[in-house]
Amino acid sequence: SINPRKNLTNVIQAFERIAENREINLVLAGGLGWDTGSELDIISRSPCAHRIFRTGFVSDEQLRALYRGAAAFVYASFMEGFGLPILEAMACGCPVITSNLSSMPEVAGDVGLLVDPHDVEDIATAMHDMAENDAERNKLSEQGIERARAFSWDKTARSMLNAYDDVY
Repeated sequence: SINPRKNLTNVIQAFERIAENREINLVLAGGLGWDTGSELDIISRSPCAHRIFRTGFVSDEQLRALYRGAAAFVYASFMEGFGLPILEAMACGCPVITSNLSSMPEVAGDVGLLVDPHDVEDIATAMHDMAENDAERNKLSEQGIERARAFSWDKTARSMLNAYDDVY
């Protein structure tokens, strides 16, 4: 969802820095969350507003199509409990640009481009690299698919069961 924690202000500013000479768009998938007024205002006032698309809620099938069609998934959030969208994107072969904070580095491992979410230039550089470097994008795509396979609900359930067994 769109909310202040997702850091869309810096993502949009980074997109503006790299979009001028490229035929790329920024797609914001998901519905509106809490306290979205400033983010919506930034989108509407952006010089690239005509290239920023808000999809609203998307189905799982539509989300997979968006991941598969993207040059990169940009998830420069300030904080996440886990970061499941990182794994979803990787499972679809979409390279990931994510924050170097919270749980995101642990989820992305060494196959995501980690950025300082407070640094617009850092985000813009990573976006530029994914837009321009086919070899790196392809490498991260393949590595991301492998990384996503390391996580599963079955493994999670077994780990939880083992933890309960250890406690009791």
